[in-house]
Amino acid sequence: MQEVAKNIFVETEYDDVNVCAILTPAGIICIDVPTYARDARDWAARLHRLSPYSVQQIILTSSHGDRVLNTRWLNAPIVLQQSAADRLYTFDKKYPQSIVDSLIQRRPHRARELNTAPVERPAMSFSGEIMMYKSGHRIILKHAPGPMDGSSWVLLPNAGLAIVGDSVVVDTHPIVGAPASACWLESLEWLQSNEEYHTIIPGRGPVTTRAAIEPVAAYLRALRDRVSAHYEAGNPRESLAQYVVEFLPQFPTGDLPPEWVAKQIVLSLGNIYDEIAEPISLADRRLNEAMMFRDELLDE
Repeated sequence: MQEVAKNIFVETEYDDVNVCAILTPAGIICIDVPTYARDARDWAARLHRLSPYSVQQIILTSSHGDRVLNTRWLNAPIVLQQSAADRLYTFDKKYPQSIVDSLIQRRPHRARELNTAPVERPAMSFSGEIMMYKSGHRIILKHAPGPMDGSSWVLLPNAGLAIVGDSVVVDTHPIVGAPASACWLESLEWLQSNEEYHTIIPGRGPVTTRAAIEPVAAYLRALRDRVSAHYEAGNPRESLAQYVVEFLPQFPTGDLPPEWVAKQIVLSLGNIYDEIAEPISLADRRLNEAMMFRDELLDE
């Protein structure tokens, strides 16, 4: 665990997700939760040793499965961006099996830790931007469309910190999880133009600096250029997989199965294809996303 500023801690050693904790005299504010149950229990125990006070809030940077499955271990109210909260409310009593299956494919050896536990509902949601003051900490929650429409950031201007979830990742492939890559690039441009945030806490990989923003932006632009040329040539969506060999070497795969990474690249290309083929408003994308997850539940 690394103390990146006074009473602000980051753990980057859990599989797949970085997690943060802000200590206040009234309790702990957590940002994101480990993906796997054993790690989530370990994080809860370490937080207990760090502070005698309980977790007061869990702020999630997205509603992606690797961040929501284990919130129950911290036993605290969840705060999410509005469209991310709406997505959770499309789930009935359990998380869709598709979420669990994807995580099993990513880490087969940790499959036993995954289950379709009851869905934890958000206690509060926000749109745009809100600000909280907690014992001298000024905490800004900012909607920043990125890997998903409901992606958000936690900004701590007094400490020069930006906790940005998967909008920035280090030494791993960025994944376009929604047809919103243009909005993602706009979010990154905003971050690049705000020099007060000199320390970046990525969604995956080590704590970094503003220098980590451009490799992600460059990768997104390359994906968009490739898909645009493919679409303008009249080629079908189904043939996008041919470009995996072009993008797979651009970031390390580390200990992730290469076939899983390749599948995520195809997913990214497909979402960008949909974005270019049928440009729609952000509000319409949110509605479509909610309907898509509702249909997944009905199919199970």
